Amino acid sequence: MDVVGDVIFGPLASTRIYLRDDESTSGAKSIHANSNVIGFLTGAGSWQSYWDNSGNQYNTGAITLGGNLTFNVANPTISASSYFIAPGGAYFNSGTVYMAAALQARGGIHNDNAAYLTISGGTSGNTYFSGNVGIGNTSPSYKLDVAGQIRSSSGGFTFPDGTTQTTAANLGGKTWVTIAESSITLNSGSEVSGIANIQAASKSHRFYRVSVYSSTTGQVREGYWPGSGAYYALIRNTTGYDILTISHTDIDTETYVYKVDEWK
Repeated sequence: MDVVGDVIFGPLASTRIYLRDDESTSGAKSIHANSNVIGFLTGAGSWQSYWDNSGNQYNTGAITLGGNLTFNVANPTISASSYFIAPGGAYFNSGTVYMAAALQARGGIHNDNAAYLTISGGTSGNTYFSGNVGIGNTSPSYKLDVAGQIRSSSGGFTFPDGTTQTTAANLGGKTWVTIAESSITLNSGSEVSGIANIQAASKSHRFYRVSVYSSTTGQVREGYWPGSGAYYALIRNTTGYDILTISHTDIDTETYVYKVDEWK
C-alpha cells in the first residue's frame, strides 16, 4: 500500500492500532521510520514521546517503571539541568562511589552501621580542613576547638617554638623558663627537687609575706626579709648576720646556721 495522505483503519470509534506476532521473530510486525521519528503527539500537535532512527527515546512527561532500570553500556551518563532529587534516599550497596565534584552534605555525614566514622586522606594520606574544627563544640573559634580532654598516647605535643613536650613531668628540657609579671605558689605538701641553679633577676625585688615559726614561743611572724640591692637576706641570725642570701648570680649559705628560737 502506497498512500499519500491520511489512512483510517476500522471504524472512527477505534482507539488503538493492534499489531500482533505469535509466530516467530522473523515474522514480527514493525513500523518503519524511514530515517525519521515515530512517536505520539498531543492534541495540539506537540511531541509527547518519540523514538528516533538511532533508537533514542524522548519523553516530555514522567516515566513510571514497574521494574528495574538497567544500563547495558560502560560508564553510562545521566544528565540533568539541575539536581537529582531522591525523596526516599539513595542506597549504593556495592562498589565504590566516586565524586569528582565537591560533596555538600547539608545534613552531616554519619555511619549508621557502627559507632565510628572513617575518613581517609586518599592517595596522599592527608585530610584537609580549610576552616576550624570543633570536637564537642558546634561553633569552633580556633583551628582545633575541643570541649573535653585531649589524649596523646605517643609523640607528645609540638609548640610554636619547635619544642616537643612528651610529658607533664618536666618542662621539655629547656634551659630556662621565664615567668613574666607573675608568681609561683607552692601549696602545703609541695616539693621542689633536682634544682641545679637558680638565678634571680638583676633588678630589685623583694620577697613578700615570709612566715617564721618560733619553736620556743610558738609564735608565727610574717613580714619582709631585708636586703640590699646586691643581694637579699633570706635568713639572719639574732646578731644581724646574713646566713642565707640570694642574689642575681646565686644562692649563698654560711657554714654555720643559728636557730631562730624567738623574736626580740
